[in-house]
Amino acid sequence: MKGTKHVYDGDKVYWSKRGYKDPTISTRVQKLLKKQRGICLWCNHHFEFDEIMEIDHIKPKKEGGKDVYANLQLLHGHCHDTKTRKDSERQKKALLTQSDWDWVR
Repeated sequence: MKGTKHVYDGDKVYWSKRGYKDPTISTRVQKLLKKQRGICLWCNHHFEFDEIMEIDHIKPKKEGGKDVYANLQLLHGHCHDTKTRKDSERQKKALLTQSDWDWVR
């Protein structure tokens, strides 16, 4: 532990990584912070205590992803937005257009 740290200093990221149970942070976020060692898996930057952190499904639920820890990751809010947009674009490309269906018939 850093000598300048105190459990009431507001650095929830630091204390969650150390296993401290903070009632203001959900258990999922605490576990993911600890598992990821405080790093966003999209941009590979450390979370800062004042940043927005969001839970993301690695394989989106609408594509059959499960709501289990193995399919969850913690991302910065803006990284989550980017990943969600890319997931949607990928899914749109996977869908056949009407002309594609006409060709298949």
